[in-house]
Amino acid sequence: SERISLKAIIGFCSHNPQLLQIAIEKSYSTTVSISRIYFSALANITSDVFNVTVENRAAIIRFMVPARLVTLSYFNLISLDARNRENASKLIKAIFILSKNTQDGKDKDASTFDDVNANALAGLFLQDSSSQLDLPEVHYNLLQNASKIMVLTRDAPKLAPELLIETFSRCCSLMSDEYSSSYNDMQLKNTIHQVLIALEPWVQSIKLEELTKGGKRQVCNRILLEFYDITSILSVKFEGDIESLWGCLVMKNSQVLAPRNLEIALDFLLFHGVKMENAKISNMISGDITKSEKSELIKSFESNLFLVPKRIGLYLARVAPQECIDRLVRAVSFRALEPESEIYSNADDLYHSYIEEPDLAIILLAEIATEHDEYFRSQLIVLVHAVVATLATSRNALLCAYCQMLLANLLHKLAEQPLVRRVGKYENDDEILLKTPIGGPDRRALLIIRKLRKLLASRGLEAGSYLNESNLDHFCHRFPDCVVFESLPRERWVSEALRWASKARSFTLALTSMDILGSLRHPLGNEEFRTFLGIMCTSAAMSEGKLLSGSMIPPHSPSSSHRESEDGALSHRMQLGMRFTFSILVALRKSPFVYVRIAPQTFWFGVACLRSTNEQIYEAALRLVSVSLMSAPLNTFGSSASFSTYAASAPLPLRTRYADSNVVGKGVAYQAKPAISLQDVVPLLLKGMLKSSETMRRSAATALASIAPYSATEIWGGKKTLACVLCGLLPISLYAFYEKDGCYGDYSRDGTNVEEKPKLKGKESTFGKKEARMALQLLAEGCRVVSPVLEDTLHSIIVSHDALEQSGADENRDESDRRTGVQKSVGRAFQKPSNAFGKYRDGNDDDDDDDVFCDFKDMYRFLDEFSISTLEQACELLAQPLFDGFLVPNDCAECAITLLGDIANSSEHRGNAEGALHLLCAAVTHSPSVREDPSLYGETGVFHTLALETMERQQNRNANKNNTDAQDATTRNEIISGGKEGLNENLAMKMLKGIAMNYSAASKILEMKKDVTIDEETMPMFWEGKCSSKWTKDDPISDLTWGIMLSANFDPEQASLPASLE
Repeated sequence: SERISLKAIIGFCSHNPQLLQIAIEKSYSTTVSISRIYFSALANITSDVFNVTVENRAAIIRFMVPARLVTLSYFNLISLDARNRENASKLIKAIFILSKNTQDGKDKDASTFDDVNANALAGLFLQDSSSQLDLPEVHYNLLQNASKIMVLTRDAPKLAPELLIETFSRCCSLMSDEYSSSYNDMQLKNTIHQVLIALEPWVQSIKLEELTKGGKRQVCNRILLEFYDITSILSVKFEGDIESLWGCLVMKNSQVLAPRNLEIALDFLLFHGVKMENAKISNMISGDITKSEKSELIKSFESNLFLVPKRIGLYLARVAPQECIDRLVRAVSFRALEPESEIYSNADDLYHSYIEEPDLAIILLAEIATEHDEYFRSQLIVLVHAVVATLATSRNALLCAYCQMLLANLLHKLAEQPLVRRVGKYENDDEILLKTPIGGPDRRALLIIRKLRKLLASRGLEAGSYLNESNLDHFCHRFPDCVVFESLPRERWVSEALRWASKARSFTLALTSMDILGSLRHPLGNEEFRTFLGIMCTSAAMSEGKLLSGSMIPPHSPSSSHRESEDGALSHRMQLGMRFTFSILVALRKSPFVYVRIAPQTFWFGVACLRSTNEQIYEAALRLVSVSLMSAPLNTFGSSASFSTYAASAPLPLRTRYADSNVVGKGVAYQAKPAISLQDVVPLLLKGMLKSSETMRRSAATALASIAPYSATEIWGGKKTLACVLCGLLPISLYAFYEKDGCYGDYSRDGTNVEEKPKLKGKESTFGKKEARMALQLLAEGCRVVSPVLEDTLHSIIVSHDALEQSGADENRDESDRRTGVQKSVGRAFQKPSNAFGKYRDGNDDDDDDDVFCDFKDMYRFLDEFSISTLEQACELLAQPLFDGFLVPNDCAECAITLLGDIANSSEHRGNAEGALHLLCAAVTHSPSVREDPSLYGETGVFHTLALETMERQQNRNANKNNTDAQDATTRNEIISGGKEGLNENLAMKMLKGIAMNYSAASKILEMKKDVTIDEETMPMFWEGKCSSKWTKDDPISDLTWGIMLSANFDPEQASLPASLE
């Protein structure tokens, strides 16, 4: 019956050659008898195909696929059935006949083997058939030897892709449940193992690059897809065989020094791996699970993700580690060139985030780093920046965990282990630290490594593994100090971060790179600074929707042309420009100012950004200006050389050009007047004293304090600028100086505390007593030349208060000793005393002819008899030296009163407003010049406007008080008066009463002088307009950005926008 079936199949397939494919499939049947009959039929048909008596020869040849026949032969050459082995030999011999009979040109396209290799293969089978040994090893060797000969044939490159695709597919099918249940498990594993070994020569012959260039990209992808699938299905049971096949695919040979096929294989792995893993993530997202099932599902989900890509990555890295790592690092760094992705912000659950190719590359590198270390050195900085940027921006917790693992492995392999090897053997971390010298670089590096590894391991997946701002800053600042065996790690990282900041298409990554650049705290080189300066200026202009030249940016994309409502909302690109500008300001503030070239442009960029109406940008600009002024890098602190250089580097007017374009960068002298000067800086800083943000007020006060010692010089604007600085800085400084434990405190004349005020809830003042003391000292220094008496008074306030605190703490001293100590401390305040106080201090109090002494005689007697223990006393003491001795004689009274009024009525800071009110009360009560000046009162006087504004504010406060009746008493008190209800109202009423009394007296004086006219030519400058923060115009930042670049000898037209803002 088997013979009849065989003849029937042969006849049927010979007359219907299209059924040969079905016969091949039947040859893999799990039923032994069926597979044997069909395989015998195929062997007979192939053997007789060139017999002239056979009909339909051409059609039969056309339907014979060599790859399928060879694959079928491979599986049967090692079969336990002797008839199958015989038929396999017969089938291959038939292929030889096909090769020999096509040498004359007939059916040349079907030729598979040349004569030499065909004869060698025929001899191999002849030797096998004559062997008397029927051992499995003999058949295995036959298969391997046959494969090695066949791959040497002329047409092997053409056959190899189809053979691998077919054989891989058959192996995967045979391992499926349907086949494996029907076969003996050990026998099946042995067969597949031997077939996979036989495929190694064919894999080595594959040239994927030639397939791609030859227009066979689909064939190339199909081969790699089969590699991926066979790894997924067989790698658990045949791990060694699969790894060997991948190694053969990228193995070097004598003709090619670099690994073959590696780049194409890795490209496919990243592309297809992302596709497959995202499909798994998608299945999880779409699954309907309960909360109780979620934890278990996530755990299982993590264990099954990325298994196949990680295996393949390890296989490839074991063959070509350097090339594999370089290619994957390049894939990670390509993230800088990709547009903004929604992956990091489109999911509610940290696990419901798809991955991209750079993400998968990071995951593969994290796995590879466990086995390889030195190969990472050449790309270390590029990789670390890309991983840190990903870690800081990604919302995918699992990806962040791999980022942390990679950074931890790099720290351990490339930083810690080399240090440990240099020190010697040790048993634990504590012992190795004991072996390193205290204070030495090795010990310092090991301590930093330990802290950074702890930081990387501190955040679990449940909480989200991305770095917060503080951790990001710490890691980036300290990591370069760990890699002591790397060359210039910090400088290289600065270059990489700047490249990402300027070239990254993703705004999030560009912004993070700017943050990293600031965290590195390293000065830029010449070319880097040129690039960075262009980014600074173009971004600041973009925040106003303008180009560097000042013209508006034309809309060229939906995001750039979009405008929201007409209430002044900014466009999307302008908002991005603002955020980027803010990030630049923060980065600059962290950078060292020890280099002369960067300091002036940094300072003027901060000044330009002080014009911004955006609160964040203004605050960051305040802090930057503060830092740059206090650093004064060009010489010793506060030297005239420093500020002269700042003045000389002031931005030139918009669209100013060089006289000769060939002299760019050669220090050309300009005739044009700068667009802004140092005299314009103080009004911009005074705006910050009226802001509601406590941090902003501190930054403004710090910046004003840094200018105070030099503000009276002509370069800063002279006495008028000093008057603005005094009135802007004194209110907040005096209030903070007389706080106790973070709150306001009243003291009696003898220094004992009258009432301990309750501590205000919430955050303590950021401008505390320490900062206030420094500000008062700097103000005193600024008054030294123009008003020595005011300088002495400020010094006496500082030292008297210090002595009061010190003596009040000593309960064993009697009253006379305490008072003597205070008086001595006051005397020590005047290290460089004025002549007036010197005479009085020396006992020369009978010299009434000394006008200066006579004017302030009562004040100094008060100072000598009593200590200065309260804010009110300090302001009363300052009234005459400040107003009578400095402001009024220098025509700055109206400017000062207007500014103090703005602070009192506009500032939302309780202490700042109270300080200003106390000074105004002292002025109208204790300053004769202010009391008796009729020009300050009346409907056109500055006090008239101040009184109206104060009364309006009190009405608003009373209205707010009535609206809070439904709230509890504690909350209501804090809302109305910042924790001290009625304090501001009492001060305001006291000031208003003083103004009213002075108004009455001034009216009488004006009545007596009604015939006196004021000469307009001699009219003081402050009469032309009120000198306060309100006269700061809202000039655009972009008017200065052009000039900032030009003053640095850089061509503004060469600057380009950061890629993320284009």
